[in-house]
This record gives sequence, structure tokens and C-alpha cells, in this order.
Amino acid sequence: MIKRMWLPLVIAAIIAECLLMGCKSTDAIQLPNKEETSNDESDTSFSFADISNLEFWFGSGAGAWRTVLTVREDGAFEGEYLDSDMDVRYVCNFTGKLTEPVKLDDYTYSVQLEQLEFEREPNTQESKDGITYMYSDAYGLNDADELLFYLPGTPVDRLSEECLNWMRGFGDGIDTELPFYGLYNVAGEMGFSSREKNTIDKRLAHLEQEDVYLMDLLETQASLTQAEMNNIAEQRYHLWDSELNLIWKQLKETLDVTTMELLTVEEREWIAYKEAEMKKSGLEVEGGSLQPVFEYGKGRELTRIRVYELAEYLR
Repeated sequence: MIKRMWLPLVIAAIIAECLLMGCKSTDAIQLPNKEETSNDESDTSFSFADISNLEFWFGSGAGAWRTVLTVREDGAFEGEYLDSDMDVRYVCNFTGKLTEPVKLDDYTYSVQLEQLEFEREPNTQESKDGITYMYSDAYGLNDADELLFYLPGTPVDRLSEECLNWMRGFGDGIDTELPFYGLYNVAGEMGFSSREKNTIDKRLAHLEQEDVYLMDLLETQASLTQAEMNNIAEQRYHLWDSELNLIWKQLKETLDVTTMELLTVEEREWIAYKEAEMKKSGLEVEGGSLQPVFEYGKGRELTRIRVYELAEYLR
């Protein structure tokens, strides 16, 4: 009898709660299942869609060579390795496929290199327009089998020193956590860092920083040998020359045929002009130890200007 007396009060309480919650019927009162109540903040997920708008860069940072690859939502990827030495270009255009990511922990996902193909056979070469093209492997994916993706926020103490050293070369400043996605070739001990794709202005800003760093070395390190000075001058030149090659590849992919044909004629004339100006600059100290510094300095100056001219087509 006492229990029945409490029943109306219980029903009234339920109705009042529904009204406060905006419920229109008791059908809306449901107990959530275990999956719905799970709120583990440390649980993370990763898919190729998360990085499909990014480029992964591998390089020394202060050097001219670099490998850049992009990954599509289905795990297919494509990339290019570029380096140069005066009238020699080292190139590798490649494509491939990654297996589905497997979660190792909240920060790390493992994939396998399922397929890797080259546009041109490695260790072959050809000459075009006075330039020798040396075709190579995909530097950065050497001996690759397992690759690890590290999510932004990964504590750096989880990463190997080899991985961090590479990522510091082309990444933003790294403190105690990764500020970007990382990609690590386990067997080759080589690390890539991510950037936003197709951001020409950010890329050029990064190159300017590298160029200033090298220039500061030349101006502030009084203990540099002449060979070291020549090497730094060469690096500054190749820094912009490699970027020029990368921009040229993007132009071939984006410009219409007629515009590209006209630009190609213009580019051949510019290359001849640049090489002549470099030789003329070196004549000022011909045979002297400073000749490479003068030649590379003029090449860097002209190539940097040309990079900004061609970059306008990508904006």
C-alpha cells in the first residue's frame, strides 16, 4: 500500500524531467549503451584522408636536395626526388601504394610499403638541352618495408634520434611534441615531416630562411676554410635551383600546352643567359680559390629571381 502511494510521485518526477529536457514522450528516455558512454580522450584514429592535403618532405634542410611525396585517401602515393650539380640533375619520379594503417599506440600507426614504381629506370641517364639527367632511386624510401606515421602531438621521447634529426631538417621547430605529422622509414632510418600542400608562398619563405642561415655561416664563421666557403656557396645556389626544378614540374602539370611551349622556349634562353653570366662572374678571379664562390653566387642570384618569376604562374 505504501509503495502504491509513492507511484504517482515517481511518475510526476519523470514527466517533470522530460519537460525540462524538451522531451515530448517517455519514448525519448533511453539508457545509452556502453559504446555511447565511452569517452576515452586518449583514443585517437588515423586514416590516409587525414593527410591527403599534405606533402611529406625529406631533406637536410640547409641543403639543396629534397624528396617530396603525397598520399591519397586510398593509400596510393606519388613523389619526386630532386638534386642538382651545375648542369647535372638527379631525378626520381615515383609512385606506389601503402597498406591500411595499423594502430600501434595513440600516436603511432604502422603501414607496409606494398608497391613502389619508378617513372624512369634508376641508374640511367640522358641529356636534354645541355643538361644531363641522372635517374635514381626514391631517396628516403631506401630499404623501406615498414613505415610509421606519427601524429601531431607525439612526444619526442618516443622517436629515435635518427628520425628527429631528419625531421628537424625540414620541419617547424620541435620542442617536446611533434607539431606536424611525421613519416619514418624504419629500416632506412629516414624521417619525413609534413607541410600543407601547394603553398608556394610558405615554401619560398622556408627557402629564404635556409638561404639566410647559409649566408650567416659565410659572414660570421671566420674559421671556415676556402673549401667550406665554396661548399656553402654551392649549397645556396642549389637551394634555389632545386626549387626551380620543382616549380617547373608543377607548371608542366598545371599550364595549358600553348603556354608551356612558349615558357619552355623562354626558359632555354634564360638557362643559356644564366650559365654565361656565371662564367663571366668567375672570370673576375679566374683560377683563384674564390672563383667557385663568385660563380655560384651569381647563379644563386639569378636563379632566385627566376624562381619568383615562375612562382607567379602557381598563384
